[in-house]
Amino acid sequence: ATTMAAKNGEVDGVFSGTPAQQRQLEEKRQKWQQTLLDVYWHEANCARSCLQMSNTSAIFHSLNTTRDGALSFEEFKQWIQGKHSGLPGANASSIFNMFDKDRNNVISEAEFIQGCVELEARG
Repeated sequence: ATTMAAKNGEVDGVFSGTPAQQRQLEEKRQKWQQTLLDVYWHEANCARSCLQMSNTSAIFHSLNTTRDGALSFEEFKQWIQGKHSGLPGANASSIFNMFDKDRNNVISEAEFIQGCVELEARG
């Protein structure tokens, strides 16, 4: 009596089909492996992004010396010039304007996080 496994080309749990079937099976295995790696990579990036946002949020709150929930140009300029000593005020102003998406002359926490992400993406 031929078992179902034998009909499918399996002998003792090992697939022993034609070379074409074996290649097809190997291609499927590789696709699944790549899919699992993609999922793992995505989850790792999400976790890293959350940690970065948490750190960026902590930086924002440490810079917000007035504790009003928004960074003024002076608060921002002190930080940016501290990170990049010798940066002219005009460049600090340009960077401030890049962060200030709604053009209300202050940077909210969300704008600060978004600006930091954009700066990091630029390398």
